Amino acid sequence: MSKLELEEAVKQLRDPLSNLTNLRLEYKDIGVEGARELAAALEENKTLKRLAIWEKKSIGYEGVRVLAAALVENATLTHLTLDVGIGANEARRLALVLKYNATLTYLDLRGSSSIGDEGAKALAKALKKNSTVTGMKLGKNDIGDEGARAFADVLEINTTFNDLDLSENKITDESARAFANSLKTNTTFKKLWLGQNKIGAEGGLALANVLSTNNTLTNLMLDFNNVGTESAKAFAVALENNPTLRFLGLMYNNIGAEGVTAIIDVLERNTTLTFLTLQGSSMDRHELREKLNHIEELIVRNETLKKEAEEERKK
Repeated sequence: MSKLELEEAVKQLRDPLSNLTNLRLEYKDIGVEGARELAAALEENKTLKRLAIWEKKSIGYEGVRVLAAALVENATLTHLTLDVGIGANEARRLALVLKYNATLTYLDLRGSSSIGDEGAKALAKALKKNSTVTGMKLGKNDIGDEGARAFADVLEINTTFNDLDLSENKITDESARAFANSLKTNTTFKKLWLGQNKIGAEGGLALANVLSTNNTLTNLMLDFNNVGTESAKAFAVALENNPTLRFLGLMYNNIGAEGVTAIIDVLERNTTLTFLTLQGSSMDRHELREKLNHIEELIVRNETLKKEAEEERKK
């Protein structure tokens, strides 16, 4: 992405001969007035695909409102990243946009925002009718189970949305169970990021068990939770027959030696998993290092097999 000063960025966005497709504005202190200028230019622009704005200071509700209004008119932007101090009210305004905008495919609000449960529920409600957005990053947004459950409900209705990041929030077993239930019937969702939450053994078991029947999910991130040894053993059972999961994050989850060993044993036979984290497991440090080294060998084997299969398909 190109990094431009605000004045130059606005100039290029308004230039009908410009071919600017990616724009990143980092800590330019644009404020409400800058947001208005940028919004006016976005309404005219017909080339920009990706816009990312990072600000140390919030641009406020008015700043988000004018940018959101521009997205109703803009028909080219597909990826939007806003790290501008967004709260629940600003999230509601962006949710309204999703009812009318038919080009945006990815919304990233991860960072200094704090949309909470109310903001999350507004965005989730919009996704029940929106059929173009495929992914959202909402990590570190003070979202609890109420907001997370709203997104789990979305998976029972929306078949376009396939990537959700809810890392670093306040999600517990309740939400993990809700996602597991939705994944029993959803056949399109691919990536779920739940690292650094408050998920314990019950939630871990629910997610592990659904992987025995779900053949769509490719990425599941649970690093820095507390799913424990029994959940790890359940994941091992799921991996025995799951042909689609490629990425599994279980780092620092209070997993004991039995859980680590169970996963390694199945990885000897599973040839599709290409990323696995088990660092920080609760076992002897030297023994864990040996097992992690073996896991790395098996993952490299799987990556090689994947590349070979891709090359064979190209012939």
